[in-house]
Amino acid sequence: MKKILTLTLLIIAGFSNAQEGIVIYTVNNNMDKANEYLSKARDTIKNKYLKKTMDEIYGSSPSINSTLKFVNGESMYQVEQKLKNEIDNNLANKLMKSFAGGDNIYYVNLKEDKNQIQECTLLGECFIINMHSVKWNLTQKQKMIGKYNCFLAKATYKMYSSTISLEAWYTPDIPISLGPLSFVGLPGLIIELKTNKAWFKATKITLNPSKKIVIKKPKVGKEVTSEKFEIILKKNISRIL
Repeated sequence: MKKILTLTLLIIAGFSNAQEGIVIYTVNNNMDKANEYLSKARDTIKNKYLKKTMDEIYGSSPSINSTLKFVNGESMYQVEQKLKNEIDNNLANKLMKSFAGGDNIYYVNLKEDKNQIQECTLLGECFIINMHSVKWNLTQKQKMIGKYNCFLAKATYKMYSSTISLEAWYTPDIPISLGPLSFVGLPGLIIELKTNKAWFKATKITLNPSKKIVIKKPKVGKEVTSEKFEIILKKNISRIL
C-alpha cells in the first residue's frame, strides 16, 4: 500500500510540473458561521452599532473573486486587481477582501518547497514571509463538484497568532498540489476550501491556456519566517490598530 501511495505521489509530482493553468475562485462568507450568528448570537448583542456592523459582515458581504495561476510547479494567488483598487469604506467589503487574501501575493514553488506571502500593507513596508506546510488529514469522503470527483481533507493550521480550521475538497482529476492562499500540498487541486471565516469555490478552471502564463516571484521585501513576522506584528500592534 505504501509503495502504491509513493508511486501515486511521484506521478502527481510529474503532472504538477507539466501542467499549467488559471483558476478563478469566488470567495464568500463561511455560511456555517453566518447562520450561527443570525440564528443565535445576533439576539444577544445589545449595542446597535455593533449589531449593524455584524449584520453587514454576515448578511450583505459581497463575493470576492481571486485568481490562482500556475506553471511548471510555480504558482501565484491574489485578489483580482480591480477589487484591490476599489475605495470602499464598507467594513464588510474590507473584511471579505481580507479573508480572500487582501493585497498580498501568495507564491508557491513546489520544486523548491517554497510557500511565501508578500505582505506590504500592515506596517508600511514589505515582508516576504516563509510559511509552514499544512499537515492535512486525508479522508475517504468524496463528492462530485461539477465534473470533478473530489475528496475531503481537513487540517488545523496556525497562522501567526490565529488557529485556522480547514476543510478542503480536492480533485485527483487535476493532480496539482495547489490551492488558494497558502493552503497547498494535497494530491490534487483544491476545488472548494472552507476556513473559519470564508468559503472558496473554484468557478472557472482553464488548463493549458493558449496564452503563456508567466509567474514572477515576489522579490521586494525583507524575508522572514512566520514566527519572526508574528513577533514584528506584536511589537508594532499600536501602529496597526
